[in-house]
Amino acid sequence: MRLNNKGFAISTILYSLLVMATLVLFLLIGNFSFERRSTNDFVSDIEDDLNNFAEGAESESGEESGETGGGTTDPGETPPSGAIRVPTSSDGEMYLKYSDGSYVRGGDIFRIVNPSRVSYVLSLQNNNVSLRSNTIINTYSNGVGQRFRLRYSTTSPYYYIVSSVAPDFVIGNRTSARNEPIILYNIADTNGLKWTFIKNDNDNNYVIRSIYGQCMTRLNNNIGSRIVSYTCNNDASQSWTLIKIS
Repeated sequence: MRLNNKGFAISTILYSLLVMATLVLFLLIGNFSFERRSTNDFVSDIEDDLNNFAEGAESESGEESGETGGGTTDPGETPPSGAIRVPTSSDGEMYLKYSDGSYVRGGDIFRIVNPSRVSYVLSLQNNNVSLRSNTIINTYSNGVGQRFRLRYSTTSPYYYIVSSVAPDFVIGNRTSARNEPIILYNIADTNGLKWTFIKNDNDNNYVIRSIYGQCMTRLNNNIGSRIVSYTCNNDASQSWTLIKIS
């Protein structure tokens, strides 16, 4: 009887251990399964995030290149190397163009023209390319004081308007005062010497505005009229177009 009781006790202990081992085994299998599902979910989340990021980056890249609305040029048209970038206008244009629709590029020489009278151009007075020469309206003669090019400044998208024969001479002024004459200065990191071009219609006419917020303005349309900085007001006297010389 003692043996039977002892054997029963041992059997009970063994069965208990077996049950416990089975429970532990099921718990381990369940835990491994849960961890595997969690890992798969985690990996899936990462994949989704990466895909979303890639789609967002592609969308932003398309917007910058003009492929998704807002464009830089006509559909399918690629700006040439060196094209001058300007603030986006209402029609989505992002590059400076001549009156004939071709692109303005760094290094080009051009004249700055009154759109209503293309023979009337911005000129240095008496074609005098010397410091503090005034800018005026004059008839086009291809004089050295009527030939300009753009030079990048340290502030995008603003440029220096440089004499084509004196690359360190630029037109502008050194104050933010209204009605300030635009004259020829030595190039310097000064806001009144830095200009950007803002398209104001569909004919490649532009307002030329300094960082100070003043616009290049003709006092009138007569020969000899002074060019000044004045409050931007979308007046015809502030409209200019560019014509390529070389």
